[in-house]
Amino acid sequence: MGKSLNILCIDGDAAEREAIQEYVGILNWSITFALNCKDGYQHATAGKFDLIVTEHKLPDCDGIELVRELRAECGPNSATPVLLSTGSLCERVVSVARDASIDATVLKPMLFTTFKGEVQKLVGRCQIQL
Repeated sequence: MGKSLNILCIDGDAAEREAIQEYVGILNWSITFALNCKDGYQHATAGKFDLIVTEHKLPDCDGIELVRELRAECGPNSATPVLLSTGSLCERVVSVARDASIDATVLKPMLFTTFKGEVQKLVGRCQIQL
């Protein structure tokens, strides 16, 4: 039996958080929610997560910029895989996300199969068994 994942989700969209909460419950994983960059940064610098899921356009900042800050530090999540959810998968957003060392970018709203598949790909890189 594999390890239960510990996920940090930084998302200001209540409907998206509700969907992700449901997905995580089905998969029997653990999740911590942050509604904005400030809270997300505090959680990400205070403890280790197996994965960070962040929204692109957060109420108080850009999720890509938050990831850049986390990557630049030597904190507990500087190398943690990141899944970015965005309302636009245009080449510019995907390119900027890639340049910020974001591991995967998906279109909102995320479907269960998309969420599960992307998480499995990303945690596989970290050799966490599901």
